[in-house]
Parts: sequence; structure tokens; C-alpha cells
Amino acid sequence: MRSAAAIDSLAARLQATARAPAPPGTALGAAMAFGADLLTGQPDCWRRTLDISGDGKHNMGPHPRHVRDRLARRDVTINALAIGADAPRSTDRRQEEIAALSSYFRAFVITDPGAFVEATIGFEDYGAAMVRKLLKELEAPAMSHLSRFNRSLIIRPGSPDAPPGPGRAAIRPRDQ
Repeated sequence: MRSAAAIDSLAARLQATARAPAPPGTALGAAMAFGADLLTGQPDCWRRTLDISGDGKHNMGPHPRHVRDRLARRDVTINALAIGADAPRSTDRRQEEIAALSSYFRAFVITDPGAFVEATIGFEDYGAAMVRKLLKELEAPAMSHLSRFNRSLIIRPGSPDAPPGPGRAAIRPRDQ
């Protein structure tokens, strides 16, 4: 995404997309492999992060454990959003269910020591959980990848253009 117009175009396309009928199932491994192939096909990406959201464990396609092990060698980070059951039951076990699903995602889906699982109970909190997850991803330091950039684009801590906060550096927009 290289411009506001490209982002707006993608947002409009996503909003107009209808959900396609599909057999019931959770193909986490297939989704991980497909997403990673798209990411690694982009040579200009300085950081490859795949977001996996799901409300259940794998039950079709390749097991995520096998896909995750292959992807760890391809420099792809996978973070997850575990979605718990919507409706409370007479014996409300949603906390136990989301804990079990989060543990499953930690064991078999996420790839990196810095990767994480965000959790939400129900789809009604999905939007807020996705924002929390994206903010965590955007706040993660990426200093080890700066060698791929023109170092003149770095804003040094303490300079007038530096973001607030002690010791924070930033990447200067290319037009400056």
C-alpha cells in the first residue's frame, strides 16, 4: 500500500466483499501457508507479519504445527487473535474455552519469540481486539531491519522531529 488512495480502494473492496459459502471447518495451516506465500512474494517488505484470527482449532488441511515450523525459517512472524464463544451458557465456561484456544494458538500457530496471541470473547469485541493487536504489532521495535533502509531516513531520539518519549527513534517519511 503506497498511498491513501490505494488504502481507500482496498477498504472499499473489502467492505463490498460478500462472504462466500464454504464447508464448515478451520484450516489454520492452509491459511498460514497461503498468507506466508503472499508475504514472501513481496521483496520490498522489511517485516513480514501474518495475522491469523480464528474461533477454533485446526480440523482440516495441514496441521498448523507443520506449517509453522516451515515458516519460522522464512522470516515470517505470525500473531493470532483467538475468538471465544459468543453466547454465555448455563455453565459459562467461556474463560476456560478462550484460555484453551489461546494456548493452542501459542503452541501451534505463532512463530516468533516476539509473536503473541490476543484474545476476545465473542465477535462483538472482535473490532476492539483487532485494534489492540494491530497496535501491539505497530509498536514492536524493528531496529534490526534498518540496514535495508537509507539511514538518512532515521529520526534520532532527541531531535526536533523525534516522537515523544525517552529514547524513541522513528523512520522519516520518504518525502522529507
